[in-house]
Amino acid sequence: MKKNKYVLDSFAVLCFLADESGADDMQILLESARRDECELFMNVVNLSEVYYTVKRRSGLEEGLPSPIANRLASLKLG
Repeated sequence: MKKNKYVLDSFAVLCFLADESGADDMQILLESARRDECELFMNVVNLSEVYYTVKRRSGLEEGLPSPIANRLASLKLG
C-alpha cells in the first residue's frame, strides 16, 4: 500500500511546539508517521526558520530549551 507523503511547513511545526491551534492535527500526523503510516518531509529552509524562531522567542544564546529540542527531535522527518 502506498503511503501518503506530507511536507511540513514551519508555521505548522511552530504551532505544534507552542501547543497552539492546530497542534492536535500535527500530533495526529506525527503519530501516524511514527506508526509508519505516512512519510513526513521538511525542507532545510523551513527547519532553519523553526530553529531561529524558537531561539529568538526563548532569548537563548546557546542551544534550545530541552522540551522544545526533544519535540523537534521527535519529528520523524525524511
